[in-house]
Amino acid sequence: NNVVISIPLSSHGSGSVVVNECDGDYHHDSRRGVLEWQLPLIDVSNKSGSMEFSAPGRPNDFYPVQVQFVSKTLYCDMRVVNVVSVDDESPVKHSLNTYLIVDKYEVI
Repeated sequence: NNVVISIPLSSHGSGSVVVNECDGDYHHDSRRGVLEWQLPLIDVSNKSGSMEFSAPGRPNDFYPVQVQFVSKTLYCDMRVVNVVSVDDESPVKHSLNTYLIVDKYEVI
């Protein structure tokens, strides 16, 4: 959910970005020199997307690409089975929300 792919732009060409096609939304942040591609949801029925853009620069100018996202599915099948009181180990009523949030994910 809430996938944001940040593509750096070369400093000499950040003002002349042209996006031809885009699944989802995009935002050109000329102040930071970044093209942000936003996809609200990637799941089984929506596995892929594409964005086609033109910008001056050499291939290495567009890296590293940074990716931010949130997922309700963890990489491993980890669960809280129960919660018990420290005092007498009696069951404690609880609820649980699990999310996978990345600190840093880059394509270099």
